[in-house]
Amino acid sequence: LITCMEQPLGRVAGNAAEVQAAWEVLGGGGPPRLVEVCVALAAELVALGRDMARAAATDLVRERLRDGTARVQFSRWLRAQGADAAVADDPGRLPVAAREAPVIAPAAGFVHRVDARRVGMAAVALGAGRRRKGDPIDPGAAVILEVEVGSRVASGDLLARLRYSPGAEVAGALAAMGDALDIAAEPPVTLGPVLAVLP
Repeated sequence: LITCMEQPLGRVAGNAAEVQAAWEVLGGGGPPRLVEVCVALAAELVALGRDMARAAATDLVRERLRDGTARVQFSRWLRAQGADAAVADDPGRLPVAAREAPVIAPAAGFVHRVDARRVGMAAVALGAGRRRKGDPIDPGAAVILEVEVGSRVASGDLLARLRYSPGAEVAGALAAMGDALDIAAEPPVTLGPVLAVLP
């Protein structure tokens, strides 16, 4: 698949938050852009593994998301790897950092860009990733996006929420998010998340 990287494929960046997002998709929910990419990837695997047409594989994947089978399999996979059974059945039990900082729209307009690399840099500053081997990870730290490319915003609207624990580099995360989000007066041309499927 060739995917559009003008913005992150999902709406979160952070360890526990991403597991929760995967759980939502596996239960038939989640942000439409992320669902579209997940379905397309899974359908390719099913089509190859079962020697099925892509359309039939896509239908099967969507059915497994709707009927709960995908989520059940995910829970089994987590348990087989030694995960806490309570968390495997409810990732909402995963840690969530106690503090939160808002990222606010500085002007009215339309979101033109959400730079995935800079969102990742913000997540690292919050403790969700490492700069060096041995750096601690805060599994509850996260960037939660409230907008995507094409969203209309007013000055002062919430663009994102930064979840963090004491000791996080919040100023650095806010600066990275300021660089990650572009707002302009005119609506942008928006692209779907899957640009092409190579044969």
